[in-house]
Amino acid sequence: MKIWRHFALVGVSVSLLTSAEVLDLGQLDQYKPRIPNAPKVGGNTLWVSGKEGDGFDIELSPDTRAKLQGVFDGCGVADDQCYQDARNVLRSADLQIDAALERRGFAQLLSKTFKKLGNLYLEITAILLAEWKLQAFDNQQLGLFIPQPNADKASALATATAVVISAQGSDIGTVMLTPDPTKLQGSQSPTVTLVTEPSAGFSKGDLAAILDADLAQRIGDLMHLMSTCDDGTKFDADKGGRKKHRATGTYGQAICGAEAVASMAGPGGPFNDLLLLRQDQMAFGFAEGPGEALRAVNVVADFVLAYAPMLSITPEVANQLATYLMALAIDTIVENAPLKGENRIASSLVTTGPTATKTSSPTSSQTGCPDPKTTPLMCGYTEEYHPDCDLKLPSNAAEEPVCASGPYKDCECSAPSDLYFNALKPDQVQFILDVTGAMQKASNNPSHPSPANNPDCQVEKLSDIPSNIFRSDKNTIYGHFCESWVAGNELKMTVDAVGNDRKPKAGLTRRTPPPNPDTWSHYNFDLGFEPTDKGKQCVLNCNDAFSTITQACSNPGSTGNLMTKTGKLDVGCGVFDFNIVGPTVPLAAQDRHCYRPDEFGKHRDVQGGTVSFYSGHACVGTAITTIKRGDPSTNIHFERVDGGVPYQYNIYWKDGCLLDYIPGFDAIYPANPLNVKDPGYTTCQQFLIDNYKQCDNGGVGGSIQVGCLVYEFKAQESST
Repeated sequence: MKIWRHFALVGVSVSLLTSAEVLDLGQLDQYKPRIPNAPKVGGNTLWVSGKEGDGFDIELSPDTRAKLQGVFDGCGVADDQCYQDARNVLRSADLQIDAALERRGFAQLLSKTFKKLGNLYLEITAILLAEWKLQAFDNQQLGLFIPQPNADKASALATATAVVISAQGSDIGTVMLTPDPTKLQGSQSPTVTLVTEPSAGFSKGDLAAILDADLAQRIGDLMHLMSTCDDGTKFDADKGGRKKHRATGTYGQAICGAEAVASMAGPGGPFNDLLLLRQDQMAFGFAEGPGEALRAVNVVADFVLAYAPMLSITPEVANQLATYLMALAIDTIVENAPLKGENRIASSLVTTGPTATKTSSPTSSQTGCPDPKTTPLMCGYTEEYHPDCDLKLPSNAAEEPVCASGPYKDCECSAPSDLYFNALKPDQVQFILDVTGAMQKASNNPSHPSPANNPDCQVEKLSDIPSNIFRSDKNTIYGHFCESWVAGNELKMTVDAVGNDRKPKAGLTRRTPPPNPDTWSHYNFDLGFEPTDKGKQCVLNCNDAFSTITQACSNPGSTGNLMTKTGKLDVGCGVFDFNIVGPTVPLAAQDRHCYRPDEFGKHRDVQGGTVSFYSGHACVGTAITTIKRGDPSTNIHFERVDGGVPYQYNIYWKDGCLLDYIPGFDAIYPANPLNVKDPGYTTCQQFLIDNYKQCDNGGVGGSIQVGCLVYEFKAQESST
């Protein structure tokens, strides 16, 4: 029986007492797998099944189990670091819910039992850690069983910061519990925007579901792989299993795909970025009618709402996530269209506006709002000002900002003054400029310049940068640039998130930390001024020009207060412009990717000595020849077949990769990818060899990204 109790941990150098929970796992035999014919799961997967009052069956794929074995082999002792490394393996795995279950009911059971995904990972990791320490860890055993009485105790960990694990009368170790981070992993947060002009397969009035292209491809692959489940089978049976004309899939299969992706969208997991679905996006839902889309999305919404506690999201976000995923599932499964960075949601399928969503939390009109004059709510400010709520910008300058969510949702609030200007649309900005110009002409001052042109903003391509990072009372991207600007002279400068010159001249630029280093430090801002006619006066100075650009190039249409990626403004004497580049990657080695043992089919044994020998051939000349960004001809490819076994080596610049701003680093020597003073003579070879040595997959290899260079070894012949 599992026993929990409170006690205090006293550290030699810590003066405060830390509350901890004790997790006594009891006898480890009770966790032995009980499914004789467990499903064979592949890839990097954690499969879960079970029923209330009984317990939970867990199955790990061979690749996931091998990764855990690798962690434990390197641990030495069962300490917190060992636990965290093992838990990270589970967190990064694809979480698959038994397709034979009614998923909404099972999601409710998971949420009621574990409260959040982190507690499920804790339970599994604690069992595996105990088995390893007590020498009961069987690498060939892919499953385990968690009895219901033991699983029920997970909810007691909701407020714990530390847990002492014990089993079979032995102390296993003390581990720390920290929230799983939900940080953007791809190039942009998922969002939805209205199509105002027909283009490239989109019709006016359609919606565009926008997300990172790599994330879109992975979502599409998983939806097709997991398109069979009990929920979908029942839906198709009830509806006659109709397929749309020329389509390859049913709405039931789309339900299965959407639910599978949602189940893997936990914080820090493979589809983490879906939790960052922009809350300022256009509200939309599926339209009433004879079609199956609305009925299908209701099934998915019921599942995601039941699963919401496991994802640590609100019902409002859960409903929005379900609608977004179902739209993508219809695209790729029902319409058989591959998912990409921009995906069409046909206008005939959806409704937009405040009533579009299926469910909603109580609004401020129901709960009451404070008087905005006597008790104003603060919104849109940074955390140091303790805002009352997140900001929702008005649709036009005549309205007031309101709270976007929480207990004061839709209540009027007070925002920083610069954010009011973000409600202005480009035509409103132009109107102000035109009025100013008319007044100047009326003054009969012929020498006064005419008004500036309308800012040119690439509204179809938004960045992830909020306009208050670009310009606000607390931060101005272009401040240092404008200090250096002289009318008539060309000026180019790349700055960081607070406007510091990335390539400063000694003694001329003050250095201050960026406003949110973890969020915006991996972005570059290219600012420029190109003189066009030195005989003309400038309508606007540098600061006023960029202020105007910021107002026009943020909050275009209905997509929120993010900046476009590029913008420019002709001020008569020249053109001011900006370009947001990022996110960039640091000059460091990232996690290694290992191929599945069966990824390249059957093969003879890969020989370690041969891997090492041919790595030298692949790395010849890498100390004197660079690989260049955007130039595939500089990439390295070498392969040989030895003893019937293919040995293939590739070194290349990751497509689309940009390094953190380092002058001259659009070209890298593979022999010294980290740009250290003394890289040694075998750095290039070692990265390739370690793809063989550090992947427990029968020697078929893997890849690792170092900065923007990818080093790959694989036991496969190339297709060309």
